[in-house]
Amino acid sequence: MNEIEKERLGIFIAVAYGVPAIMSIFMFIGMKKGVDLTMFVNTQMMYPACGVILGMIIARNKDESLPLGGFITTLVLTVIMMICSIIVTFDIDRKSHTGSSIFCFVCSFLGLR
Repeated sequence: MNEIEKERLGIFIAVAYGVPAIMSIFMFIGMKKGVDLTMFVNTQMMYPACGVILGMIIARNKDESLPLGGFITTLVLTVIMMICSIIVTFDIDRKSHTGSSIFCFVCSFLGLR
């Protein structure tokens, strides 16, 4: 493995395993409160993709062409999903999850297209 591949692998491992470890704190809080954690599950599916994307963006050759529009869209969507996951954790009205379910559906749809 050359240096660029090692750097990409390090970034991937940090994002794919580090971010879920941090977000598991909020997931644990939500589990203790009895909150619907569906948003976390959909968000966690995006972390490995973000690890690959960040690795490719940060550790790239100068002559390498990347689809930055799609990459940035995926990263921004994942950050929005992370924020919504944290907000759902502190949901005061535990009986009303319609808003988070609709947002979860929309984010899943946008992420898959």
